Amino acid sequence: MSAPFNLPFHRLENCFLSIPAAGNFDLTAYKRHFYKPETVSVGTDGSLKVGNFLYSYNPVAAARLLATHPGNLEIAGLWELTPEVCEALSHHSGVLRLFTTKKEQICDAAAAALGKHQGELIICRSCGELSDGVMEGLSRHLGGLRLAGLRYLSASGAQAMAAHEGFLDFPWMWNLSLEAAEALANHKGGLSFMLDLWSNGATRRKSTTKEWQLELPYYRNERLKILGFLAQAEGELGLGNLENISEEEVEVLASTEGTLSLAGIDWSRPGFATALANHRGRLMLGTPFSISEANARALSEHRGGLDLLGNWHPRSGSRPRLPKYLEMFVLAATGGTLSFTLFRNLSKSEAKVLASHQGPLGLDCDGDLSPLAARALANHKFPLELRVDRVSPRAAEELLSHPGPLTLTVTESFSKETAQILSQYSGELICESQTMDQILGYAGEAIGQVGKRSRYYRADYGDCPAGCNC
Repeated sequence: MSAPFNLPFHRLENCFLSIPAAGNFDLTAYKRHFYKPETVSVGTDGSLKVGNFLYSYNPVAAARLLATHPGNLEIAGLWELTPEVCEALSHHSGVLRLFTTKKEQICDAAAAALGKHQGELIICRSCGELSDGVMEGLSRHLGGLRLAGLRYLSASGAQAMAAHEGFLDFPWMWNLSLEAAEALANHKGGLSFMLDLWSNGATRRKSTTKEWQLELPYYRNERLKILGFLAQAEGELGLGNLENISEEEVEVLASTEGTLSLAGIDWSRPGFATALANHRGRLMLGTPFSISEANARALSEHRGGLDLLGNWHPRSGSRPRLPKYLEMFVLAATGGTLSFTLFRNLSKSEAKVLASHQGPLGLDCDGDLSPLAARALANHKFPLELRVDRVSPRAAEELLSHPGPLTLTVTESFSKETAQILSQYSGELICESQTMDQILGYAGEAIGQVGKRSRYYRADYGDCPAGCNC
C-alpha cells in the first residue's frame, strides 16, 4: 500500500490510499443484480460500494460481476459468506472489504476460497473468534489482511496465521495469550493489535486488591514475554492501546526491527524517550501534552524516521500546536521520513526548522499555509507531503521552487488563481483527483516544462458501514 504520510495499517481510515483510477464502467449493469439498485454506488476513492448485498437476485452471479470491477470493492449486508460467493469474489484484484450482518462462523470452505484473493482483504464481522480451519484458509491469502471484530486468537490459530505472507491487522483484539504471541513471533510482514494486556487472562477475575497485588509480578512477567515475542516478528509492529506500560517493556519493544507504532504511550515519562531512542527504523508516536527539553534531547538519538501524531486537546477542542524543540525531532528522524500529523497552523520559523530535514517530510497542519512558511518549505530538497486547509496564490508561487515530488492536499476549495499558478509546477505534483482536475484545466496555459502529474484517492471507509454491528 502506498499512501501519503504512510500511516500504519490500523489507522487506514484516517489516511489516503493510492489506487489506480477505476476507469469507465457501466454502473447500471451492477445495479440490475439487486432488488434495491440505489444501494450500489461509487465512492470518492473510486471504489464500487454495495450497501445491501442480501437484496441480490442471484448472489453468486452478482459476486462474479462485482469481482470484475477494476477498482476497490466494498460489499456490506452479506447475510453469510458462502463458499460459492467467496470463490467468485476471490477473483477480484485490489482492496476487497466484506461486512457481514450475522455472527455466524465463516466455514472452512469459504475461508479457503478467500485465501485465493490477491490484494488487501478486510473482513468485519461480530465474531469473538474464528476456527483453526478458517485461520488456516485465510493464512494462504496474499496481501494485507484485516480481521475486524475478532477478539480472540488461539495458539493453533496464531500458528496458522504466522504462515501468512503480508500485514496482519487485528483492530479489535485486546488480549493475546503467551502461546499465541510465541507463534506469531515467526510471522513476516507486519502485525497490528489494539492490545490492553492489563486485562489479560485471569487479572479481571481477581476479587480483592490483595489478591491482585500478589498476582501482579506474574502478569508483569507474562506481559514482558508477550511483547518480547511480538517484537521478534519481522516487519512493522503496531500496538495502539498500550497506555499502562513500563520502561522495561518499552525497552523490549524498541528491539523491533522495522517500523514501530506506539501511538498510545506517554513517552514523556522518565526513561521512555531514552529507551525508544535505541530503536532503529521508523518510529510512530503520539505527542504528550508536555515535552521537556531533556525528553526531546533523549529522543533525538533515535535514527530511522519519526512520525508524531497530534492529540486532540480536550479543553480547546482543537488540534495542538507543533511541539517545541523541533530541531531535536529532526535529528530523531535522521535516515528516514519526518512526519507531523494532526497539528495546528505552521509558522515560518517552524517550517524553516523542519525543512532542514535531510529526507522525506510530511506535514498535516490545519489553517492557512502562509507565503513565508511556503517559502521555507520550498527550500526542502526531498519529497514533501503537505496537507493544509487553504493555499493562497502567493503561497502557491513560493511552492513552485520546490524540486518535487510534492504531494499537496488542500481541504478547502482552490481559487482559480491558485490552480493556475500550481499548473506551472515543474516537478512531480501529486494531488487528490478533484484538485488535480482543477489544476489540469490550466495545463494549456503552462509556461515552460511542467513535471509529472499524479492522482491519489481518499480511502473514505472505516470498520463499520451499513450497520455491520461489530
